[in-house]
Amino acid sequence: MPKQKLRAYRTDLRTPLVLSVLIGLALIAVLAVLTVLTGMGLIPQTQLPYYALGLLVAYLLSGGTILIAYLARYRRVSAANEAAELMATEISDMFRYVVDVPYAIVSADGTVKLVNAAMQDILQL
Repeated sequence: MPKQKLRAYRTDLRTPLVLSVLIGLALIAVLAVLTVLTGMGLIPQTQLPYYALGLLVAYLLSGGTILIAYLARYRRVSAANEAAELMATEISDMFRYVVDVPYAIVSADGTVKLVNAAMQDILQL
């Protein structure tokens, strides 16, 4: 299977990973701003750990949501791949054993990969 076709059947991890990193960076920036505001005395210093814990929970929830969405997509793609492979196997078996139409499967470099019985009869193989 060529690389382009192989890539089409895989789920791409780059988008969820980049999204998780961006959310993490944004939450770290918010925590930095809250730390500066605490240093300036605008936020009580006793409240900063609660804000940090809230931001951590927000990050874990967003990461969990991204992970669940990725796993759902992965499951859908895997199910579609398995169905396609099963269908291809059934179709090739049907042509090989049921249909009496002569055919040969030839690779791109010209090598004969498969010849059915009807084609063997014609070629007297």
